[in-house]
Amino acid sequence: MKKNIILIHGAGVGGWVFRDIEKILKLYGNNVYCPNLSGIGDRKKLLENKVNLTTYAKEIKDLILTNNLNNVYLIGHSFGGAVVSAVVELIP
Repeated sequence: MKKNIILIHGAGVGGWVFRDIEKILKLYGNNVYCPNLSGIGDRKKLLENKVNLTTYAKEIKDLILTNNLNNVYLIGHSFGGAVVSAVVELIP
């Protein structure tokens, strides 16, 4: 059964840190998302705005809702764990 997996990076790195894991998970037929949170990588320009844990949680919530994902596995590395907890508060 195909799983919906979102890998959330920690502070100081971006979604690219999961590229090898992403390939393996996709090889097994999963839907995998490794977004860059605001202020990182291609979203660096968004750092000019005030970003905080709520900003990151809303970004992941929007990813889930935009892609109409159900039964999502949220996996956070380091600070990404705090983002996971905040997302769960927004989408139980």
